[in-house]
Amino acid sequence: MKFCNVLNSYIEELHCLAKDIEKYSGISASTLSRYRSGERIPDKNSDNYKNICRAIEHIAVL
Repeated sequence: MKFCNVLNSYIEELHCLAKDIEKYSGISASTLSRYRSGERIPDKNSDNYKNICRAIEHIAVL
């Protein structure tokens, strides 16, 4: 499954907004938009990837 599909499904499943992911990950709106559209994919060892994962985890336990 593509990263953009997984990211978008988490956003939908958690009933959150892209703004929530931006807020908790520190990633800019334009970068997150590129990830969501599939235009870009973060490297699994990058800070952006780790920060998105942490943001999703944070939102999930709220």
